[in-house]
Amino acid sequence: MSDHDTQNHNPDIRAQLLDLYTRLANEPGGSIQIADMVRDPSASNSACCDGKASWADCVSGTLHPDVFLDIITRAGFHDAELAGLTSYRTSPGTIGALFRSVKPG
Repeated sequence: MSDHDTQNHNPDIRAQLLDLYTRLANEPGGSIQIADMVRDPSASNSACCDGKASWADCVSGTLHPDVFLDIITRAGFHDAELAGLTSYRTSPGTIGALFRSVKPG
């Protein structure tokens, strides 16, 4: 199952990932791949990504990659990994990221 650039627009990312996990109920070993905007870990200005930042530019709602990985793991997925960062940016403090994980079984 793939998801592209929707997590940062969702006020409850945990619920959305739990929904993805449930949708894979009949797919033990099924995998997810998520491409989304995250806070650039190398950026010094984390305030760029607060709730007052631009929602349309995929800035508001972005998370640090480690937080995103933690949410994926808490939803029940295993082997969550940050597969890589892209060069795509919507602001100086955000960067595109690709995450992968599998449902156990």
